[in-house]
Amino acid sequence: MTFKRITELDFDLIKSNLIEHLKSQDFWKDYDLEASGINVLIGLLAYDTHYKAFYGNMGIKESFLDSASSRDSVVSLAKELGYVPRSISASKAVCDVIVSPSDNLTVLPNTLILEKGTVFRGLNENNSFDFTTIQSYSSVKDADGNHRFNDVEIYQGFFVFYDFIINENDVHQKLILPNKNIDVDKIEVYVQEGTDDINLTRYSLNENILSIDSQSRVFFKEEYSDGKFRIYFGDGILGKKVEHGKLVRVLLFQTEGKDGNGITDFKISSSKNDIFINQTVTVIPKGPSSGGDDPESIDSIKFHAPKNFISRKRAVSLSDWKEIISTSFPEVKSVQIWGGEDEEIPFENYGKVFISINPKDNQVITDSRKREILQILKEDFRVGTSIPVIIDPSLTFLNLDVTVELNPIQSLIDSETIKTSIEELIIDYSRNEMEQFHGDFNYSNLSSRIDDFHESIISNLINVTMENRLIVKLNKEFHYSTSYRNAIVPGSVTSNQITVGNVNVRLFDDENGTLGLRRVGTVDNNEFVFKSNVGFVDYDLGKLTFNPLRIQRADPITFDWRIQASPQRFNIKTKLNKILKIDKDNLNIVIEITRKNSVSRNFK
Repeated sequence: MTFKRITELDFDLIKSNLIEHLKSQDFWKDYDLEASGINVLIGLLAYDTHYKAFYGNMGIKESFLDSASSRDSVVSLAKELGYVPRSISASKAVCDVIVSPSDNLTVLPNTLILEKGTVFRGLNENNSFDFTTIQSYSSVKDADGNHRFNDVEIYQGFFVFYDFIINENDVHQKLILPNKNIDVDKIEVYVQEGTDDINLTRYSLNENILSIDSQSRVFFKEEYSDGKFRIYFGDGILGKKVEHGKLVRVLLFQTEGKDGNGITDFKISSSKNDIFINQTVTVIPKGPSSGGDDPESIDSIKFHAPKNFISRKRAVSLSDWKEIISTSFPEVKSVQIWGGEDEEIPFENYGKVFISINPKDNQVITDSRKREILQILKEDFRVGTSIPVIIDPSLTFLNLDVTVELNPIQSLIDSETIKTSIEELIIDYSRNEMEQFHGDFNYSNLSSRIDDFHESIISNLINVTMENRLIVKLNKEFHYSTSYRNAIVPGSVTSNQITVGNVNVRLFDDENGTLGLRRVGTVDNNEFVFKSNVGFVDYDLGKLTFNPLRIQRADPITFDWRIQASPQRFNIKTKLNKILKIDKDNLNIVIEITRKNSVSRNFK
């Protein structure tokens, strides 16, 4: 018997192949295979084949990490590589909390404890969120009779208890956490080891089996099903085994993830100590809440699991550092890593690993969070004596003057509408192609997008100015420096207005590498040189270095020092920690109308 086609998976094609096969047999050649009875049987065979082909294809597809689409399948395959996906993460804010007597008759105790579980209410424009302390803080009364708690860390969410009883008779028992909104990194596990349930012993999370033995009080975590996590204990060889009938109490931390980011308004809501409710409590945040994130996505798991397997949680190469930071800290959108040998002065930086983190959703990596990240990297991942150093991304804004030549004869849309649409196109280009590490500005790419936007656009011309923004140290001598990390045009350096020596000035360069300050004139808008040598500029590197400079006042409009320069090349590259962004406020679009003959359109 000859082989038949087996490539079709569609029901109609399978059925057609079955009929064709039967017609080729001598026994069936005189039968009407389209007759109702036989046709129904052939249809059943086709349905059976169709179902088997579909589920067989899906089963094979879900067996490989690259092709799997079900979250449970992806998580299971990642587990084989030793990878545990990130759970939802709670947003964190760092605050100073000041407790003052509510009246002159009240005297606060000499020592005051801000207990674990104290709840603060965080407010933003749309909603309110509970933030909770996950540890206790103590304070001694100061000379003014107040208590001040410095650097209090509060996390968006609240504590919930959940109990399990170990049942060895149930071979299918899984200690599954009750929902998806639990920050697994903040759970606490307590186990009954005696004959009563009063004295519970805390078990710690373990992620390195090389550090434990048969008596180590540890637990493990993994994502189990439907986005929920489960915990489990050792088997008596790797970790202490929990006996049958023992109580396991889990202190869960339930959170709303990234919804809690960006909050700066906090008030105390509840506390075990009435002093915090009855007295005056002032909460001073050191920055907006940040670090909250949703559970790791399927695409992220598929991307990071193989790379995590390669690094084995050991930070040796630069790619190891990058993978570990990307997977260990939820606020990281992208990260740039380089060694000390890539710095401008290598011999002073050998042995250092420089880390620049671009956070998600305009979050801020606070100084306390940087210290926390460095501590985790040193204790859990560093190999050898390398020194990790975190530096902020260096943001350079691009100010664009765009001239668009337009033929109105070919357009039924008015020029203002086209202008608005081009502005949106340029900002989308910045958001999607730039604003990240390695997000270069490609002149021809953007110019082509503008030309292709509408048939009435004849051409466009883009003039680009780079702008760095410096935080001013008012009334202090300071060695300012800034770098565009791109070659700049001699004579193009300028700035907004600052005040030095009680004179309003702006920056300039003399085209020979020397920086100076020009007095801002009030007569006919003339400017005169105030200081001819305040620093120097390396045009090839795009780096400006200043002598000690005392600035009395920053620009009264922007409140910072904005230094501009023109790039030597049309394309602007990003290096090391540099990130580029097109500034919407300094995006100037001019529409020039040019009437040219065009092919006429016939409208019926």
